[in-house]
Amino acid sequence: MSFSGQDCVVAYANRYQFAGSQIVDHPSVGSRMLLWALAGQVQVMADDRPFTLEDNGLLILPWRHRIRYRADARRPALVAGVHLIPCHDRRVPVCFEVPHHPRHPLYQVAWRRDVALEGLEAPVLGRISRHPVLRHLAEAAVEMFGSGAPDEEVARWLGSLLLHEMARFHVVVKENPRLSEPLELAMAAVLERLSEPLTLRDLASAAGRSPSGVIRLFRVRLGVTPMDWLKARRIESAQRLLAETGLRVSEVGRRVGIPDPFHFSRLFKEMTDLSPRAWRRQRVTL
Repeated sequence: MSFSGQDCVVAYANRYQFAGSQIVDHPSVGSRMLLWALAGQVQVMADDRPFTLEDNGLLILPWRHRIRYRADARRPALVAGVHLIPCHDRRVPVCFEVPHHPRHPLYQVAWRRDVALEGLEAPVLGRISRHPVLRHLAEAAVEMFGSGAPDEEVARWLGSLLLHEMARFHVVVKENPRLSEPLELAMAAVLERLSEPLTLRDLASAAGRSPSGVIRLFRVRLGVTPMDWLKARRIESAQRLLAETGLRVSEVGRRVGIPDPFHFSRLFKEMTDLSPRAWRRQRVTL
């Protein structure tokens, strides 16, 4: 994404382990930020709105956001963050630093500025596990900075990709306006533990509901049962593995949580009208 000789750049990215009950306060951060919890819990006050981050919880924060963190006393969070400068003049070398206060020398410079992103004018809460492309790009940014000073062109390229995915974020939210936090927790449990033999009780536990409650949640919000939704996600994942890897069909079944090869093949054909081998033959090209 480029704007008249300017483009987005990843200015900084890192992981941070809070200490128990630690408080961190920043009056104005000169970036758009992706912030997500890897473990533990942290209370976040962002632009005077309270949020709780835990278990892949994601906050997308607007340009020059105010933020205050208070880590949980018993389970202080490990978080990751990526700071983006949406428009950075290509004629000016990138300084890989983010102002967290208006008095910082980079805070008001003309070569760093924001760009409007529909639906992201204020902090937005989600789950990073629901946005795999955004997650992979953000994790790549964290790894890049963890390895030392990044290459400027790579930081610009990665920043542009991240900004593009952030611009799509509100579309995903808009397309699923009736999703609730308990439902998202159950869905995240499926996506993160797909290879495991998940049961209805597992999904209910993840959602903080009874088995009958989670069935009702899926039926009302998505129009399917939890186990039918789980089955569909297993087959979708199997289709990707068949198309993108040379794994044996039996191994593909194991990786998506269906270790019985006969049952996997039967279910795959039931849902796609093709056997796994036939489906792979139609799609594998190198």
